[in-house]
Amino acid sequence: MMLRKAEAAGVGMRVHVKTHKIPQIAEMQVGGDKSKGVVASTVPEVALFAAAGFSDVTYGVCVHASKLPALARVAESSKARVSLLFDSEVNLDETEAFLAQNPGARFGAFLKTDTGYHRAGVDVVRDPARGVALATRLSAAASLDFRGIYSHSGHAYAASSREEAAAISDQECRAAAAFAQRLADAGVACPVISVGSTPACAAADKFPGVTEIHPGNYTFYDRQQVAVGGCQEGDVGVTVLTRVIGHYASHMLCDTGSLAVSKDVAPQDQAFGAVAGHALLLQSVSQEVGKLVVAGTMAAPNPADYPVGTLLQIVPNHSCLTAACHPVYYVVEDGKVIDAWHPCRGW
Repeated sequence: MMLRKAEAAGVGMRVHVKTHKIPQIAEMQVGGDKSKGVVASTVPEVALFAAAGFSDVTYGVCVHASKLPALARVAESSKARVSLLFDSEVNLDETEAFLAQNPGARFGAFLKTDTGYHRAGVDVVRDPARGVALATRLSAAASLDFRGIYSHSGHAYAASSREEAAAISDQECRAAAAFAQRLADAGVACPVISVGSTPACAAADKFPGVTEIHPGNYTFYDRQQVAVGGCQEGDVGVTVLTRVIGHYASHMLCDTGSLAVSKDVAPQDQAFGAVAGHALLLQSVSQEVGKLVVAGTMAAPNPADYPVGTLLQIVPNHSCLTAACHPVYYVVEDGKVIDAWHPCRGW
């Protein structure tokens, strides 16, 4: 769906893989074309996807010198184009020093821009001159190939409606495009203008002035995305299997705790998850267990309806963190397990 949306809007996709960390899913994201770019959040992910034949892999965290030797080894062994993000002179100074000592190494480079999220990146709305100066240095660096700018609209996760998320997407696109024009005016070529997040991209149909989008969570979706209007409940593609282990006056206990679903809450009810096909909420979680209550009344479920041992499926609030809690994904079709996938782990 997202790939078709990008094609209809006339933009490319540099898909993010940190939600699932599985090459099989990434192949679906790119429509089988492994030459399309992917973005990974850890060095082991970069290594895994490069080894799996993806030829354009971006390390999606502003790089520190400690990561450079491993990333250079990945680029050399796989022949993949490995690209880095930069948002400070320190990042660039360290990388140039490493490249000077390792003349065979080479990386692609993106300027990480802040267009509204205010987590990382050069704030190109408030201080575009600093962004131009750093991009100029990146484009002139001997062993770096300056590819363009990269923005992440993470603040769209806090949107209260689909319309608000779409407005954030539009603002991000226009801010990124305006800064790219500043680079052009300064004589710095900017081939790639990359923007997005799942809630922003799911809500928008057009991406004015940019060349590509890079959502990732949409491969699974979750209850946060339902709350924002990015998807319907039936679109969520991941659940956590849990078992009823006890009944008490105020709740029903299950064997799913924070280490199985994380502690992210959903804005619609402040619960830690919901039960697929049942009006039940995961009201609270300890490390290995959770309390289930009836949605609305917040009362204990009827023990006769859910005998001890009953299996239920928890729909997670934040699928990225939930998926990271598990060493294996069971692929289910028509109620049957048809495969087991093992995601990348580690940093």
